[in-house]
Formats: sequence, C-alpha cells, structure tokens
Amino acid sequence: MPPAHVEDIEIIRQALGKTLDEMRNVSSELILFEIDNLSLADSVRMAARRHARKTGRPVRCDAGDVAAADVHGQLKTCFYRFTQEGLDRASHYRDGL
Repeated sequence: MPPAHVEDIEIIRQALGKTLDEMRNVSSELILFEIDNLSLADSVRMAARRHARKTGRPVRCDAGDVAAADVHGQLKTCFYRFTQEGLDRASHYRDGL
C-alpha cells in the first residue's frame, strides 16, 4: 500500500475513534439513573452544577420550594433536560453563537 494511503487510513481511524468516544459520552448522558433517588429540585441543581463544571461559569440555581412530592423519573428527566438545554442556549447566546 502506498504511504499516502496509510496516512489516510490513520486519519480515518483517528476520526472514527473520536466519534466513538463522543457517542459513548452522549449515550451515557441519555439515561440519568443518578436522578432516580433525587428530588426534583436536586435533579435541577445537578443540571446546573454540571453546566457550571462544563463551561467554567458559575450558575446560580434557586429551586426554591419546588414540590417535594415524589415525581416519576421521566418527569425528573424532562426537568433536568429542560434546565440543561436552557443553560446551554443561554451560554451560546452569551457567547454570541
């Protein structure tokens, strides 16, 4: 095999490796087993903490007196994702993206 093809194959291999790593990261965040035992307020606070860690920007999260009632895991996941998306969009808006 000519050397140029070997280089191309290596570039493709590296790109596929990075893509696989990214897919693993995304899929590991899809199901949030760790919020099952958290309150609704704590799951929203977790989203805020993770965003702050990811972006390096402080996030003030005042969940107030969010109902302490036991809510279904899917509903907590919805609130978590809603918070996560809102913070991501606000962050992009702030950055002018």
